[in-house]
Amino acid sequence: MKGMNKLHTNHKGMKKAIFLATLFLLCAILTGCGGFPGSTEDKIPISPELTLSMLKKYLPQGATDPLSDFKEYYTAGEKTRYVWTDPVTSNFIEVLYADDGMDFFTYQLHFGEQPIGERISKTQAAKLAQDFAADFVRGGDTLAFANKPDATEECVPGEAEGWTASKAGREVVVVVNLQHGYVQSFLVNGE
Repeated sequence: MKGMNKLHTNHKGMKKAIFLATLFLLCAILTGCGGFPGSTEDKIPISPELTLSMLKKYLPQGATDPLSDFKEYYTAGEKTRYVWTDPVTSNFIEVLYADDGMDFFTYQLHFGEQPIGERISKTQAAKLAQDFAADFVRGGDTLAFANKPDATEECVPGEAEGWTASKAGREVVVVVNLQHGYVQSFLVNGE
């Protein structure tokens, strides 16, 4: 009888171990495939390294190469600010993250410096704005952007134009430099 109880206990323990291993494997598979259906938690970069890596496809060729100085700041309201600068030219990238993704981004060139890149069409710029939002804003892949050439003060119709969308009562603005084909800035207006 003692042997039978021991066998029964081991069987129960084995079932529990198999169940936990299966659960662990399922979670690992879902996480590796981008998360649970509808989840965008892993889509919004948080680390400075991942942020800069993802920004490269939206910036002029070689823009991030000389950015050797990095600083990270924490602001009120649980926001995180990253700043990369080139100590020689004073070019810089600044990013501000909030809970639901990026709130602000700018790529600033030293006066008179020209970025490497070719002119793009408004159709290409609209796709660039949409892709940028999908990568950096929670739910950004569902936003519908419209061209608003003078969306911000830095916009110059035909040179750098804005694409805007609405998200939870806030205006999302992506400014695309048409002359050189890159995202110049991004911001979320409103509370």
